Amino acid sequence: MSELDKKNILVCKVSYNWYQVLKSHYISNGSSATNCWYTKDEEIEPLSEDRMPDPGTLTLFVVEVDGVQKVVGGAFFLTHWQASVKKCWDNFGVCSGYITYEDFSKRAQDCGASLGDLLSCYVCYGPFIFMKNNIFDLPDSFQLDFSKSLLLTLDENDPLTAFLVTVSMQRRASQIDAATSEGSWRGIYYIASLRQGAEDAAILKTKILNLYNFKCAISGCRLGPTLSVAHIKTMYDDRYTEPQNAILMRSDLHKLFAKGYITIFYDDNGDCRVRVSRKILLNLDPEYSKFEGAKLELPNDKKYWPNPEYLEWHNRIRFENWLKYGEFSLIDHLPMHPHH
Repeated sequence: MSELDKKNILVCKVSYNWYQVLKSHYISNGSSATNCWYTKDEEIEPLSEDRMPDPGTLTLFVVEVDGVQKVVGGAFFLTHWQASVKKCWDNFGVCSGYITYEDFSKRAQDCGASLGDLLSCYVCYGPFIFMKNNIFDLPDSFQLDFSKSLLLTLDENDPLTAFLVTVSMQRRASQIDAATSEGSWRGIYYIASLRQGAEDAAILKTKILNLYNFKCAISGCRLGPTLSVAHIKTMYDDRYTEPQNAILMRSDLHKLFAKGYITIFYDDNGDCRVRVSRKILLNLDPEYSKFEGAKLELPNDKKYWPNPEYLEWHNRIRFENWLKYGEFSLIDHLPMHPHH
């Protein structure tokens, strides 16, 4: 076990619906924070402060289908958080297990919460959501008792718990991208662009550096090591390796752009401007909220300006993607099981 492993692991019972939505988002968009949420009626016996997992604790997600308990993935516990239904959606969106805010809020109300009540959220990071071939059933001798709580802490020194940890981490290893510094999966959009653009990356960056006068289009930063090329539309083929699909950005702004925290649009005057996500604005982050409405400095030659169709795609698909289901559906057409 690594030094980050804790004495106990956390097990969260989740709905089949939650798993299906998280699986689809994970495949297309990669690892992101997940929200295992419970109403007061569902939580039954909340975890006391002394039983709350330490950050980094392995957390497993268990679904019960037709009386069979299945491990469908996991993550690493980050924090416990209480928030209203609306605030949960604004911060986690589909990573709370529902496709629309209407579905999410209805489910919360069906589980006994009013829209003003606080949900109990167990927020996890670095999820690994299993595909069908990696899901595994709990042994008959190790059925978990969720009658008193939908969250359990298990001693990892127990042989059966050790079995769960070993199998889960082995199956996680088969799904994550070992090339990432965080040990996570970055999503099929990223993988598609990486494979298509690898050969042309150096050539494209050289072009973009020159076109943008070696300066971040948003912040004006000129420090070379911080500058990177942000692709607007995923580079599935050679059409998207042209300058009109790229903008020079400071690396942190590039990451926010790729993760959907900011986007770019043309205003009525034909200028390119920044739109900042509600997650940044609601949290009043001055470092990035200041860019709301900022005008980009673009190449002198307008033929190299960002393609409006590509920006529209980024606005529709990428921007605030945690609030959206994605470009295409990956949910199996199976009945949705209740939250518990």
